[in-house]
Amino acid sequence: MSAEIVIGWPEGERRYQLPSSYTYREMGRIKTITGLRAGEIEQALVAGDSEVIIAIAVIAAERSGDTIDMNKIEDLEFGAISVADEPDPTQAADGVAATEEPSSSTPEIPAAGGTPV
Repeated sequence: MSAEIVIGWPEGERRYQLPSSYTYREMGRIKTITGLRAGEIEQALVAGDSEVIIAIAVIAAERSGDTIDMNKIEDLEFGAISVADEPDPTQAADGVAATEEPSSSTPEIPAAGGTPV
């Protein structure tokens, strides 16, 4: 299963598939948001650079057809964007709420979602 990026908005969380690669356009978007070149992104991400975290969340949301208001995402509290190693058990693969309750053996994911990015 692929990891998801979770954005904890005040009105509720949104989950998106975490990109495993990027297009040249997306790399340009990351540079516009962060000021970093491609070779600098991994080190900045490991260091917890908030702008890189935001850029990846924006790209993941845009790939899903959502538009992110940069002012709103930048005003979220640090830690509101995280990575969940497993998808939300209450969501079907297409992102629509599942009709069945998850089994009791399904691990519960905290509201803010897994491990901070």
